[in-house]
Amino acid sequence: MYKVLTEVYVPSVGETFEIYLPAESRVSEVLPLIQQAVAELTAGAFRPNGEVVLCERESGMVYNINMTVEEIGLKNGSRLMIV
Repeated sequence: MYKVLTEVYVPSVGETFEIYLPAESRVSEVLPLIQQAVAELTAGAFRPNGEVVLCERESGMVYNINMTVEEIGLKNGSRLMIV
């Protein structure tokens, strides 16, 4: 399984995390995993909910949750944000 190392910024806690995402997984599948990881890494300061979206950090473009990580063009070093 190929994984992509991404940088995920979480504005609500003001921190950035490096997270591996499986390239074959849909965004809808990795979003809960990202939320869980961030919640654990922040000792509960971030609280996951069903309204979080994954977007490109620079432009703020929201990614389609029905596409895979590979299909949306993420590669090692991609800078993301969850809001």
